[in-house]
Amino acid sequence: MRDLSKIIISLLMLLYISYSYAIIYNSSKYHSTLQIDSVIQQQNIERVKTLESALNYYEEGIKLKHSDSLNLLKNLALAHAELNNPKEAANFTEKYIEQSSDISVLNNTVFENVKASPEFSKLNGKYSLKITYLSLFYIFTSFIGLFIAIVINFRKSENRYSNFLIGLFVFLHSLFIINSTLYITNYMYKVPHSLFITVSFSYLYGPLLYFYFKSITKNLVFRMSDLLHLLPTIAMIIYAIPVYFLSGNDKLRFMINNNTESPGFFVVFLVFTKFLSLAIYTFAIHRIYVNNKNENIGYSPIDLKWQYILKNISIAYVVTYLLYGYAGLFYPYITAARHPQVLIMSLSILSIAFVAYINPELFSSKTQNIINSSLGFKKYKKSGLTQNLSIELKENLIQLFNEEKLYKNSSINLDTIASKLETTRHSASQVINEHFNMNFSELINKFRVKEAINILEEDIHGSLNIIDVAYEVGYNNKVTFNKAFKKETSLTPSEFINLRIKKRSYA
Repeated sequence: MRDLSKIIISLLMLLYISYSYAIIYNSSKYHSTLQIDSVIQQQNIERVKTLESALNYYEEGIKLKHSDSLNLLKNLALAHAELNNPKEAANFTEKYIEQSSDISVLNNTVFENVKASPEFSKLNGKYSLKITYLSLFYIFTSFIGLFIAIVINFRKSENRYSNFLIGLFVFLHSLFIINSTLYITNYMYKVPHSLFITVSFSYLYGPLLYFYFKSITKNLVFRMSDLLHLLPTIAMIIYAIPVYFLSGNDKLRFMINNNTESPGFFVVFLVFTKFLSLAIYTFAIHRIYVNNKNENIGYSPIDLKWQYILKNISIAYVVTYLLYGYAGLFYPYITAARHPQVLIMSLSILSIAFVAYINPELFSSKTQNIINSSLGFKKYKKSGLTQNLSIELKENLIQLFNEEKLYKNSSINLDTIASKLETTRHSASQVINEHFNMNFSELINKFRVKEAINILEEDIHGSLNIIDVAYEVGYNNKVTFNKAFKKETSLTPSEFINLRIKKRSYA
């Protein structure tokens, strides 16, 4: 019994000693943690004091224009970021970037404290890389455009001048899309030599589309005066040449220092004059299209549809550029303002690519366009039409016009003539151009106006309405009739009638 008591007493003493030791250990650990926290807190306080003291030193150095002012600006930015002052951190970081062109400073881990702040988010949006699905779409489309431009120009065709114009149009648009995507993604800072890569060609988009439109719809004759359309482009190239010869670092510094909220005079001038240029050429294209549609001469449905697409491309481009220019002048940091224009240009390239795929004959066969021989291209060099057959087709065509008066058909086109002559559209066009020295539209107008003159001369009392005469000879409206009549006679139908009445009265 006595041994059992000793054992119990020993166990109780052991438990007591263990408990006491645990209390002492935990108390020591607690006090140790408190001491560590206290030391860390003390270190933080000392760090803040050190940073605040350093800030005064850095700012004093900036005021005195210290030789190492760039590092002072960087240290100021880092110190403010560590002190959780986002506004000051963003301000000094931007100043440092503007003076050093060192955008990589934004990757410093010290800025994690202030990265989510509005001020620093704005700075990141201005300089950091931003890749989106839309920007990838733009790049993909631009590559398609470059490919299409090459294919169109290397396609065997008599229409090489027209193909060159539309090919260059697509090529420059593809370059513009690439350049705009560099700006949208801020990747331009990685490739500073992209600076001004498309600015020199800002005034070429309108003339290229306009002359291409004329080449596929009119008897385009290249004149020296047409070189005047290149003067704005030449002036812009001269202006940009000094920039092109800058080093990569200088171009990067130019990009950064001109990425401001207040656009300079050059930007304002460029936006205004480019919009004016686009608007003028778009209006000219629209007029040609309306005239072609009203006359409805010599164009197949495919031709008219293609003209319609080109006309709408030019209009859409003007509208989106107006939005882009307005946003660029008043809201330069809204990069989304670039998207409507770049998107329209991308869709335009895809439209041209689609048309080239489903209707390749638009780029490989002769449409209404006649290329002037002074350009060095012989129109029908490889034609299989013999001289005897050409003369026979000419005589048959004259017979169709004189006896059947085919020109009175308001919906007549070159395909109709080719079908009547039992030949190809190409051969019909060749016969008209070689034997009559004019295009199909001019030939039809000549016969119609001649018929109208005969009708008016037989109308002794002047009782006929001009619109009735217009319908009689094949025109769909009075405006087109008046225009064609005046072109042939230098008089409007009304003036012609009045002149005939005066001559009869004198007689």
